[in-house]
Amino acid sequence: MSKKTSFHVDYERDEDGWWVASVPDLPGCHTQGRTLDQARRRIAEAIALHIEVRRTQIKEHIKLKPKLQAAVEAAHDARHRAEEEQSAALKAMRRAISQLIDAEGMSLRDAGQLLGLSYQRVHQILKQPATPTKTARRSGRTAG
Repeated sequence: MSKKTSFHVDYERDEDGWWVASVPDLPGCHTQGRTLDQARRRIAEAIALHIEVRRTQIKEHIKLKPKLQAAVEAAHDARHRAEEEQSAALKAMRRAISQLIDAEGMSLRDAGQLLGLSYQRVHQILKQPATPTKTARRSGRTAG
């Protein structure tokens, strides 16, 4: 039985559109699934059966056609840029709200009116942490 608990898994779509998952370090350890999620679940089971270990950390390498890989990477880059812009916008809003309320003694409602925000959103921005939490970033929810 292997003591290794981390394996690289290669994923590739076949001619019929199924995801084929293979573990190069474990000859004969492969499976397939109609969806990527199904292939992931099945390869984890195959690895566990193959080495008789129930807890296995999988390092994935999903093989896509170059054009599709480029599209996925472009989408990830765009999302990252959007999250950075959203964070910068939130900081600017928080600064403006603070200045309007603290320096000018303005109400939350008036500050919201000037910034195009509802009273509730102004209140929410002031109560949120200065930077999104890891959980909010991971789930795709960021303040803004």
